[in-house]
Amino acid sequence: MLMATQSPTVVLTLTIILGVLDAFVVSLRFYARSQRKQRLLIDDWLTIPAMALNVGLATTLIHGTARHVYGYATPVPPTQAAASRLLERTSWTELGDNITIAEKDEWIFLLISIPALGCIKLSILFFYQRLFVMSKRDWRDPRNIAIWLMITIVTMWTLAFFLRYLFACGFHFDIWWTNAMNIITLCGDFNTILNALAISDFVCDVIILILPLPAIWKLRLPTAQKFTVTLVFALGGFSTIASMIQNFNPELDVDLLITTFLFWNYLEATTALLAACLPTLRGLFRTSSLDSAIQSLRSRIGLNSKSPLNSSIRKKEQDEAYVLRSLDSERGLAADTPSGT
Repeated sequence: MLMATQSPTVVLTLTIILGVLDAFVVSLRFYARSQRKQRLLIDDWLTIPAMALNVGLATTLIHGTARHVYGYATPVPPTQAAASRLLERTSWTELGDNITIAEKDEWIFLLISIPALGCIKLSILFFYQRLFVMSKRDWRDPRNIAIWLMITIVTMWTLAFFLRYLFACGFHFDIWWTNAMNIITLCGDFNTILNALAISDFVCDVIILILPLPAIWKLRLPTAQKFTVTLVFALGGFSTIASMIQNFNPELDVDLLITTFLFWNYLEATTALLAACLPTLRGLFRTSSLDSAIQSLRSRIGLNSKSPLNSSIRKKEQDEAYVLRSLDSERGLAADTPSGT
């Protein structure tokens, strides 16, 4: 039932609302950086192409819905119209033109969605690197290695699926808006590509979602405060759920099934971009619980302490100090405490 509710009204309303929200939070991200006098790094700049590509996805959905392609059930002959009034359907007279429109819009949408998701994933990974890695060239740091490994995987994932989908039919792009038999014969089994894309997308989302958790839970904080900090980095959970939901294959009307797949793909992209930006905005909306967690961490790791420590303990405290200063910076808190080096 959840996936069968993509009526034209729902599709149009949520598409517009989420598109506006994305533009708003990306703008706020740059405003927050400016207010805190922070450098704009690659994690910030990647949100711009991601937002532009999401606008392209929204435009495609709005165009298809306005032309009665998305959100409407498959048309039936006039002789069966009386038995199909439970669903909003494309009229039989619109069928010919709408087939071509649907195929073009679907092809454009899926082509755009791949780099959109790739840019968002990379933005989140580079944001993790900004927070948790002291030196990007420190190849002894397991967090740095893990993040660079995921950056490499996501970059290759984006390029591989984008090029595979773009040139699935060689340079004969018009084959995509002919018929299913031509596509299968000349381009191969398109469903295999989609399944591989959806499953690998979900796996990447899960890994990215859990990647910062070990660093957070190693901090010397009370458990309740660890949950508070974890919540900040769990905002991408809904986008992961969206990527999982689009993998289901319910027995829906074929046109509504296409709408469902594209709609939840759009929800994943837009909510992922929101999740990528919201942690950087928390400095504009401070909450006492996280402030308390940060101040507690500041006192527990003894940043002002000059007592001699062996190198391994000192390194651990330096790492914790770096995470603290990074969290302070994202929160817009004063980070004037010595580094402890």
